[in-house]
Amino acid sequence: VTFPETVKEIGERAFSSCKSLDRVIVNGDGTIIDDYAFSGCENLRSVSLNGSIASLGERVFAYCSSMTTLNITDNIKSIDNFAFYTPDDSYYKKIAIIGSKNSNAEKFAKEKNMIFGVFADINGDEKRNIADAVTLQKWILNYPDVKIPVWQTADLVDDGVINVLDLSR
Repeated sequence: VTFPETVKEIGERAFSSCKSLDRVIVNGDGTIIDDYAFSGCENLRSVSLNGSIASLGERVFAYCSSMTTLNITDNIKSIDNFAFYTPDDSYYKKIAIIGSKNSNAEKFAKEKNMIFGVFADINGDEKRNIADAVTLQKWILNYPDVKIPVWQTADLVDDGVINVLDLSR
């Protein structure tokens, strides 16, 4: 589901336990995503927050067991400490937060011991340049010894796989 810029708030439990939801894109500035908005969405694998999101509420993505990627293209003002709550801490270790260096998203990821990567910094050198495109090309062509430290940084079309389509972005 894609939310346009005109949506300023996604209400409490709005999509809670929705089984058919696999991807969420929020386009907006100052958007508030309330408590439990997407909790229990077992098939939700990817969330993209485009623009300046005001806040992610309590347990907003709790029990989203398929989630692997949270893309934050701008900055986020606040993330509730239990936004990704689950009794098993290993849940935090499988979600990659993709955002800007020195952002609140990076700070949250480090506090929770989550994977963090910078969008399109495919080789992990903290720069986005032609070297990233070359790394992606080599990885797609199965060159030996090519490593992508955080695979989600290379999934440029956000479809859950790294392939030739990601080179077109």
